[in-house]
Amino acid sequence: MIFTSKIAKPNTEQDFESLCAHVLGKNFNCTLPSMYGRRGQSQHGLDILVYENDNIAPSNRIGIQCKHVQNLTFNGASGDSVVKEVNKADLGKQNIRSLIIVTSLDSDKKLTDEVSTLSDQRIKEGKFSIQIIFWNDICNYINRDPQLSAFYRQDPEILDLFFRDIDDLVKDEKYKTALTKLNSNEFIDQYNVIFRYKKLFKRATCFLGLGDFKSLEEALFELDKFEWKDTSYNSLKISMLIQTDTVKAKKVLKENLLKEPLCNELKRLDYYIKLIIDNENIEYKDVDSELLDNEKILYYFLMKASNTANINLFNEINSKIDPSYKNTLKYKLLHTVYRINIFSKTPDSSNRIELVNSFEFLKPYQKTIWELETQNGQQHFIKICLTTFELLEDITSIQNLFTFLEASDNEISNENLMNFLFIFQKFGCLNLFSDIAKKYFDQFEIDFQLSLIEYLIGFNEFGFVKAKINYFNDKDQEYIQVLLWTKELDIQDFLEKIISENAINYDFLGSLTIISSHLFNHDINNDLYEQYNEKIKNLYKSNQENNLYLSEYFFLTEQFKLAIDIYEKIESNLTQDSKIRLFECYIKTGNFKKAKELFQDSLVNSKLSLKIVNLCYEMARKTLDWSLCELLVKELESTNLDQAWLWNMKLTIVFDTKNKHEQKSLIRSIPEILYGNSDQICWLVAQEVHHNFIKKARNRLIKLWRSNLNDIETEKSIFKLLLSFITYPKTKEHPFFSETYLKIGHAVAVTIRYGKSTETKLIDIEGYEESPPNFINLNNEYGKEFVGKSVGDIISFTDKFGIPKEYEILAIKPLLLNVWETLSHKAHEINSPFDFMTSIETDLDSEEGIKRLFNTFKVMQDKRHAFFQNAIDMYNNHPLTVHRFSKYISISIVELVYQWHNNFSDKLYSLDNRYINADAEYQFLQEQIETLDRVIIDLYSLIELKFFDKLDILEKFDEIYISKVTYFELENLIEFQKNELSDDKKGNLQVINGVPRIIEYDKDEAQRILIDLQEILDYIENKNIICETSYGDGDTHVLDDVLAKFLTTSETSTIRLAREKKLPVCSFDARLRALIHQYGMETINLDDVIIHDSNLSKNLFPLHKFVHNRTIENRYFERAPITIFFLEKNENLIRFFLRTMQNTKELSEDQALELYRQFLKLVNSSDIKTTYGALDLLNKAFMCFYIQVNPAKDLNNIRQKLSEFWGHKLDIFSAFSCSLDEISTFNIYDLKINKLTMPPTLFI
Repeated sequence: MIFTSKIAKPNTEQDFESLCAHVLGKNFNCTLPSMYGRRGQSQHGLDILVYENDNIAPSNRIGIQCKHVQNLTFNGASGDSVVKEVNKADLGKQNIRSLIIVTSLDSDKKLTDEVSTLSDQRIKEGKFSIQIIFWNDICNYINRDPQLSAFYRQDPEILDLFFRDIDDLVKDEKYKTALTKLNSNEFIDQYNVIFRYKKLFKRATCFLGLGDFKSLEEALFELDKFEWKDTSYNSLKISMLIQTDTVKAKKVLKENLLKEPLCNELKRLDYYIKLIIDNENIEYKDVDSELLDNEKILYYFLMKASNTANINLFNEINSKIDPSYKNTLKYKLLHTVYRINIFSKTPDSSNRIELVNSFEFLKPYQKTIWELETQNGQQHFIKICLTTFELLEDITSIQNLFTFLEASDNEISNENLMNFLFIFQKFGCLNLFSDIAKKYFDQFEIDFQLSLIEYLIGFNEFGFVKAKINYFNDKDQEYIQVLLWTKELDIQDFLEKIISENAINYDFLGSLTIISSHLFNHDINNDLYEQYNEKIKNLYKSNQENNLYLSEYFFLTEQFKLAIDIYEKIESNLTQDSKIRLFECYIKTGNFKKAKELFQDSLVNSKLSLKIVNLCYEMARKTLDWSLCELLVKELESTNLDQAWLWNMKLTIVFDTKNKHEQKSLIRSIPEILYGNSDQICWLVAQEVHHNFIKKARNRLIKLWRSNLNDIETEKSIFKLLLSFITYPKTKEHPFFSETYLKIGHAVAVTIRYGKSTETKLIDIEGYEESPPNFINLNNEYGKEFVGKSVGDIISFTDKFGIPKEYEILAIKPLLLNVWETLSHKAHEINSPFDFMTSIETDLDSEEGIKRLFNTFKVMQDKRHAFFQNAIDMYNNHPLTVHRFSKYISISIVELVYQWHNNFSDKLYSLDNRYINADAEYQFLQEQIETLDRVIIDLYSLIELKFFDKLDILEKFDEIYISKVTYFELENLIEFQKNELSDDKKGNLQVINGVPRIIEYDKDEAQRILIDLQEILDYIENKNIICETSYGDGDTHVLDDVLAKFLTTSETSTIRLAREKKLPVCSFDARLRALIHQYGMETINLDDVIIHDSNLSKNLFPLHKFVHNRTIENRYFERAPITIFFLEKNENLIRFFLRTMQNTKELSEDQALELYRQFLKLVNSSDIKTTYGALDLLNKAFMCFYIQVNPAKDLNNIRQKLSEFWGHKLDIFSAFSCSLDEISTFNIYDLKINKLTMPPTLFI
């Protein structure tokens, strides 16, 4: 009897083969029927091999061909047929006893007879026999066998449901639960080899998910026995390799894809490697069409979008995910990671809320940790919790998380322990950091242990460190010992220790850099620091070690060029902090081109720290390119509107790029409540005052003072600001001191009289419930008595002891005026905290007090003169540029140019053969002058050209380039000059020969300077001058470190522009040209340009340079028309004489006399004559000048030598008969030239 109705026919070929192997294996008593080959391979008519009674002899080998088809013929020309399968088996390599063709079709008598006939014939021929079995026969076999019947008679959906449950658990990564369920189902193991295989495969999948590779290897070994190595099996093995040996995994996957290029499972693994492991840039639209909706492929792209915070990609992929998947823990975790990365990139309020909401789905995190069954899953979630709490700055939750993990005996991976440590250190939980570091110290890798040692030394955990020092090798022990010296010893003991230990002979760079950095930071023994630093540099150059700590050392010791060398070599491995340091190195060395490139490539999309903002601000101020800062403002504005630094930056950008209307509009919009340091807020107050927002500025300044009472830095900032309104007034009245108050209200100072005593009380500002001593709070009962009172009013009340009191209001004045008075008193204290100014105590009511004041002024003036003389010596003896020299002596470059010849006897160097070859420069100009059409010029040279009225010489060139910084500084000079003229400035107090005198301020000269500066600006805007931002050429030069420190911003910008444009620089400054030559660029002395092709017999420029104390080539000076020069202006001859006399300083007596004689020849020739009176005055001037600089010289000896070369009778000259005191009464400016005589005559 056949019971087919209770046995479900398989739906697929694979399931039909599995059933046949199971049933026929049981029928022939074969424990392990083997699948012959796999799909895609040539199987020669065989699907299954069984050995009867488990006897593996060839005589017992039976081949089975499974035909789960709609139609089967005996020998049809098309479609499936018995004969075709027999022929295939004949050609195969398996020696079988019989071939059984099993079909899912119902019994067919005709086909059975045809197969039997063929089988009989083949047996006679000595070939294997043939048998055909129909679905009816299979059902009979099952029904006859109790075990098979028990298995197949149950509802097949129960087994399907069992494995679907397993699949769901695997999908949710509940591998342990899945294993428990699989291991509990013994029925499958007993009765069905196919399901035994399926169960074993599922177990192997769970072991893979758990990372239990030992158990996975054992499961794979068991699976190998079945010889059913289909695609799923191969994918499983490749998946294991991906986790254990990626290189081998890629190789095996590639081999399998060559064999089965259309296999989706293999292609999926290939996408996993490319997207997740290799991070290849694959677009979702480019994925194979049949995999576009594959759940795992979608998950991979969702991971990619999450990791890169790609909003568009995440939203696109997320919309394709089955909603049922989104509710699984795996997808919730991924969504939170996405929100973490989005908030890290853009930490605004909306992204913060999204992160908080996403994390809510994972709460309570304690439960979620238990739900995650894999160690990796748990640690990943702990990291998610940590990162979320860190971003939300929720240190309490981080502490609670750590406490929970320890209390619940959950394992914490070393990675997460390190994360906990870093976060506790970041948030200042130093005790917790130390406790965890010490508790878990032994389980960390040696490198991280060394890092912990560094931290623990910093936290003074010296005992613990010394107990662990033997964990390390000799080199590291030496390094740790050096760290201990820096913390345990004061600087003197440290010096003694490194000397006694002969530490200079250490050869480990780590130890040497710690010692050298310590010396650098304390700035106590520069020679010793230089020794260590030189050794470090030599070791670096000989070994070329590119260790990050070495670059950090060079960075921290401000050797930015060396730091850049290393950072650039390891740039691909730099952390974000190191990239920021490299960014700073570029800015400090003026390599703004590289700085901008690094920012755009690596920093613009990172979390923008205040450090990055400040560096961009510094670069913008040096280049006047505000584009990066404008970008930062847009990025950070929404989350930093209450930060003073943001408004400082916004205003600076607007001042440089917008009109006054927009500037004022922005200042009006500054919020009333701002946070930031006092300098930033005071700067904003100054801008509000300058744009007439006085009330707003006053309130801001009062709030700053009130919220930082007795803070020295705040008081410094406020005092400077209040002082600036006095020293550089914009209005006649002080903006904060001139208010009048008729009645008492908030934020005023009140002078009251109680009995015979008088004191000042401060009325507190609004918003404070409690007030410090000496303040009156108008909100309490005592304060309410003062509200609305006026000067002269009496306030009566009873104090807390019941004693009646009366206060009389004597004065009500601005609170800030009282603050100013208080801070001014502090400025007069012996230990005044205001180190930016000098306070002088005066008593102008007595003659003695006035005398002391003038003596004080004289001492200060003498110090100033000594400083100037040292500065002049430094300029003369070192390659200091003119502009840098002006900055050093705190004189504007324009004042230095216009006043140099009046105040200094030394020369400004347009020639200096110590540093630059003038002949080589001249030769370059001669060779290039005809084709040279584009050059660069610096600010000093522009001003110098105008001073000598030679600005039009620039029209020789088609294009002149200046940096934007040069232009901006010129504008600032004009603004400063305007302010100087607008002030009611009378002059400067100086003490001359012990007598105080006011040196009158020359407004005419100041006006001339302003006009000249404005003409330079007009020339730039209307002529052939191009103003550009200068970023440089991007190359790093050994001079960069030096020049960034010692040149002005304008000069460095000029050099950067020259490097960027590859153009020569025209300049009067020999030192600047010399430095530019060090970069391998050409320079031109503007002296040569001015004199080139001109008629030297008429060119007065060399003589004007001479009398204004500038150097000039002898070949130009000697050929200049000196008589014409004398006759041009009367003062020319006097200046020439004075400069000639100055040149006698370094000469011997005879040389000085000869120089004077040569001058007398010039004024007593065929071109010009000198009267006796004028000659007598010249003699007096020479004698006085020479004796003044050579006081040891004998006047009579000078007179005698003068008489030897002067042919006139000497007794007619008072210079040869009067005393030195009488001689010194001459006035050189009494000399005049009468141009009406022939020749012109010099007379008195």
